[in-house]
Amino acid sequence: MKKKTVATIAAPARICIYTDEDRPVTLKFFNEINQNALFFQRKLVIDLSQVTYASAAASTLMFAIVNRAQLTQGDANSIRFIFPSKTENDNGHRWIVRTGLSKALLAGNLDRLTALTENEQYFQSAVRPYEQYPKTVNFLDKEADLSLDQFLTLSTAISEAMINVAHHAYQHPDMEPMLKSMGGDRWWQCSWFSRVTNEVYFIICDLGLGAGKTFASGNAVSPFSDESDWVKQAFSYGGTRYDDPSRGNGSEDMKRPIGVSNSDNEKLLVFTGIAMYVYTSENNDPVCTSLPDHIPGTLVQWSLKRTGS
Repeated sequence: MKKKTVATIAAPARICIYTDEDRPVTLKFFNEINQNALFFQRKLVIDLSQVTYASAAASTLMFAIVNRAQLTQGDANSIRFIFPSKTENDNGHRWIVRTGLSKALLAGNLDRLTALTENEQYFQSAVRPYEQYPKTVNFLDKEADLSLDQFLTLSTAISEAMINVAHHAYQHPDMEPMLKSMGGDRWWQCSWFSRVTNEVYFIICDLGLGAGKTFASGNAVSPFSDESDWVKQAFSYGGTRYDDPSRGNGSEDMKRPIGVSNSDNEKLLVFTGIAMYVYTSENNDPVCTSLPDHIPGTLVQWSLKRTGS
């Protein structure tokens, strides 16, 4: 049997998709992982030793991309890592190791992924909403320090997001082989608590078709519209890929946690395909813009101000 070649990929210093400056190099890095692992079927060494910052959203997306590659290759050890050293790169060690991202990146098979949830790690992955949802809600109840209204609305929003993945994200025949290797309609999630900014982040992402393309596949869309228009429609009241307004009210549940605390600094952020959707507590009119770079799948992030119960 021919021995697989090993490719070494160095991460950029900043792994982040929030800013126009960081996003291109971060997505290029992710694309290198995809090409080498999925297309060329190479074993990889990913060098994270020089990373100085990794944002919550980009960390979750990297977890998803790496984990999909591991599951698709059927080898938890097909990707190895050089992690930042605490003595030589304390900033990088804080973002990669102390957040638990390093443990998530090493969870390359189904048993290890299950252990992430059982051990209540910040980064987790699942395929069954009705099994994962109560575990996630219990974890947030213990760790997030949200008001009752925040907790209830965020819990409902998370449930809707998980169900959306199971019902919509991977509904294309070309994705069936990938679904088998991933164990089903898989998503990856992260609960992130910042004591510095007093904020709670919850992020969920999939590597499916993308919210805009999924919406367009089930609806009559204008030939003059683009992906940002489709995403905005998908997250509007009544938006659904089934062209049935009675089935599309979940988007309101996903927006509802924003502003419950009467804070002006809360946000629902969605990256999908070449679109970015932003809904804030300061502006009730969502903004959806086109991006020059392609985000795989759909990533949804809620950021809420901690108010306590």
